[in-house]
Amino acid sequence: MGRAGHLDTDYWGMTLLERAAICPNADICQFLLANFVYPDQSTLVTRAFEVALRCKRRNKAAVPILKLLCGDPGFDIDIQDEARSAWIDRPMKIIENIINTQLWQLDGLSIGERITVAMLYSRLSCNMFLKLAGTTYRDPQLALWRDESGKTVLHYVATQLESLLHHNAMENEKWVPRTATEAEQWVQLGAAVVRHGLNPWSRPPIAISQHVVEQRRQRGAGGAL
Repeated sequence: MGRAGHLDTDYWGMTLLERAAICPNADICQFLLANFVYPDQSTLVTRAFEVALRCKRRNKAAVPILKLLCGDPGFDIDIQDEARSAWIDRPMKIIENIINTQLWQLDGLSIGERITVAMLYSRLSCNMFLKLAGTTYRDPQLALWRDESGKTVLHYVATQLESLLHHNAMENEKWVPRTATEAEQWVQLGAAVVRHGLNPWSRPPIAISQHVVEQRRQRGAGGAL
């Protein structure tokens, strides 16, 4: 009986790399990536990464594999695609590993466009947010940005601070130095945006459904009779 090669697939169409990602076995993944070149390296590595993401829900041993795969030159995933929520809601360290390898995708975009991409992520460190935006605290353009609903960078800062508070409350933790430093960085960014001229009392408009608008119109018409 012959032995399977690195390009062979099993009954479900999975290669050895994908199977190693499921196990999960980082040593086998590393061996395969270091010793073999695949005809479509990008597709296969990205598929193995997504398989490892699903495994991560059951086994923390998948985390080293995720880092290994997203560091491979063949790894390619669209960080501007909001629909790829399969990994957008992953732990922050994994998200930031992905972003660090894919920042080249944002080359040539304006700061406003890059901020829009950064806003896709519900979990980011302040430093990674600024890296995605391609700017620093000192940039007055941070105060000018608004999305289609009217949300500003300050709204995003508030969301991140609320998330940190919620995490500590859920874990019943004290403000450890790492978490405190992270919160302080977000506060500093918020203060910088206000200094650049953003009104801290500005609120995004509340979206009203067409059904509610129609109900109000009918009530108004009834009152006029």
